[in-house]
Amino acid sequence: MRSPDVQQQASRRPSRPAGYSPKNLDRQSMSLGQKQKQLSLLDLEPPSGEPTQREMLYWETWNKQRYQRLVQEFEQQYQESPILRTGLPERNLDLYMTHPSNSYLVDRGTGELIQENKLLHRVWGMDIREFSPERRRHLSAQIAALLDGKISAEDWSPEIAQRIGFHKAKQGQLQRLLQDFELGYSLERDGFRGKVWVFGPPDKVKKFFKQGQEAGILS
Repeated sequence: MRSPDVQQQASRRPSRPAGYSPKNLDRQSMSLGQKQKQLSLLDLEPPSGEPTQREMLYWETWNKQRYQRLVQEFEQQYQESPILRTGLPERNLDLYMTHPSNSYLVDRGTGELIQENKLLHRVWGMDIREFSPERRRHLSAQIAALLDGKISAEDWSPEIAQRIGFHKAKQGQLQRLLQDFELGYSLERDGFRGKVWVFGPPDKVKKFFKQGQEAGILS
């Protein structure tokens, strides 16, 4: 017969669930660790700031072929490779690239280059169909030179791009005003409405816009 002390110690032991064994507990812990690793591996941020494995997987699986087909068709039509353009409206940025490894962000307000690796590497995981392929003659000469390696990011002068409406009957006045302000521009074909992309330093573009409105040139 057990002594009272032994009986009291036995009654204090916590009960174990049915089917419990140390081996089962080890297996459950390993299984949980493996699941967590599988769920987070593709989204793990690389220490060097490179694209995540998920972004690279998306590029290789979907975007790469779309990109190659888009470039090939563009080159056949225009005999030049395209510059791809899109926007990140939530950050007020324009994104330009010739390839995900050669991409630049420009602040729409200040015209400054934004060199944030996390943002730049998002391009690998973006749908290529979100981009508009453009000829160099329809873009800023500076952004084309930057993407073509003719200038470096250190050579960049703040510059914004704005799409502005104008009265087609006053296209000649528009062009003279743009030349007076020494702004780059590209006219668009948009039916009966006139649209022009204007490129230049933010302060000059703002002054041009104000003067063009006052002169009744811009719509």
